[in-house]
Amino acid sequence: MNLFDHFKITRGLYDNSFPFEKYYNSDNKSTSEDITSALDILIPKPCGHALIRIGGKGDGGYLLPDDLDGIEALFSPGVNNFKDFEDYLAINFNIKSYMCDYTSEIEKLRTPMIEGMQFFEKKWLDVNGCDDAIDLNEWVAKAENSSSDLMLQMDIEGAEYRNLLNLEEGNLKRFRIIVIELHGLRHLANQSFLNGIFVEVLQKIDKYFICVHAHPNNCCGTTTYGDWIVPNVMEFTFFRKDRIKNSEVKISLPHALDASNVPTREPLHLNGKWLANTSISESIINAKTETITWLESQLKKKNLILSKIKINSKIICQANRNAIGHLRKNYRNIAINKTYTQSSISKQFLVAQSNSFTNGQPSGTYGFHTNLETNPWVILDLQRAESVLAIIISNRLDSGVHRIRTLRVLISCNQQDWELIYDHQGAQPFGGLRDLDEVSPLLLNLFGMSLHYLKIELTEKSYLHLDQIEVYAS
Repeated sequence: MNLFDHFKITRGLYDNSFPFEKYYNSDNKSTSEDITSALDILIPKPCGHALIRIGGKGDGGYLLPDDLDGIEALFSPGVNNFKDFEDYLAINFNIKSYMCDYTSEIEKLRTPMIEGMQFFEKKWLDVNGCDDAIDLNEWVAKAENSSSDLMLQMDIEGAEYRNLLNLEEGNLKRFRIIVIELHGLRHLANQSFLNGIFVEVLQKIDKYFICVHAHPNNCCGTTTYGDWIVPNVMEFTFFRKDRIKNSEVKISLPHALDASNVPTREPLHLNGKWLANTSISESIINAKTETITWLESQLKKKNLILSKIKINSKIICQANRNAIGHLRKNYRNIAINKTYTQSSISKQFLVAQSNSFTNGQPSGTYGFHTNLETNPWVILDLQRAESVLAIIISNRLDSGVHRIRTLRVLISCNQQDWELIYDHQGAQPFGGLRDLDEVSPLLLNLFGMSLHYLKIELTEKSYLHLDQIEVYAS
């Protein structure tokens, strides 16, 4: 796999730009000395400021030095469909946010834009000069004060390298804080990637910044390089050197405010050389505390599942099957051909038939499919408020049946005030076109509740794909 494949770069766009392929394609292996020299730059160091958490409790929340006064604006590419981080900065620190994401729309954002404080462009952050992309140097120029301090928060699935390499030094120095998720760390053993791209980026940052916090994303495992155990995806907070205070504030890894990106997976913790500048005892306590908390949450879910299993699943399945057959025979499915919106549309799995999620014909495969994202969702619009007797949701059965483990169903009459009517909470996957391990499609009895909109979401980073939605009027 070359860089164009792994980091989603279109080869033709870079013929006259930075020669990524030259640096990436190589049979030469990195030396342990070169890997250590690069990773040493990323070992967190004290900065004289306490760290505070900005954003949500899980993915999308970051730890920053408590030195935000005077920062004019945040530049945040790849916001997806939520902006908790940006909202917190606007409300609590009066910091503007410039956001861009070609896969999203203002209407898809979970919270409304804050007028005069938040600005969104439907564009990629990239260096190719295309109409659907914006250059980071041009983007930074949009800040009103040409000399004010700025902040950069970047999670763009591997595109961070080419954008940082393209960033002019004068613009780089304007950022007081840089929060960035680095991808592809499994490729550090490739000498051309390490020395041609990775080190180029780190040395550019290291000239003006120090790393003050590192957080492993527990999404994608680790790779071992000699004495180093390196998470394949990591979040780093960089702080400009002129803002460092002499008074030392102890650091720990993990920090007490850290939270796992994927709550359904075991927390991942740094060790060894990563802890060179930390309080070892505090780091160990925080790591154990986080792991114990996670184990307790998993035990709670297991107990819920076991309590459900105690009831005869065959009886429940047969009763649901009978009820579903009765609904389909005697009541009107008002969801047929109704429109729906989704948090994103997977280009790899585009559905050829429009409204296949609401055509009333379960197929065993997907009727819609989102990208891999945090908290994906789909919203069905019934076009008016309806009194609903029951809802039937058919799971996709040809692949990914377990991806509904954190599924939740909500209803609303105005698309602002949502009422939770179902939380799957890691229970056994339900069926669809046919039963799945003696579990029928999901049947929700609403007993005449009124709704205009129906929302299905996952509460983790995953793909959301379902076969069919049926809504039966009272």
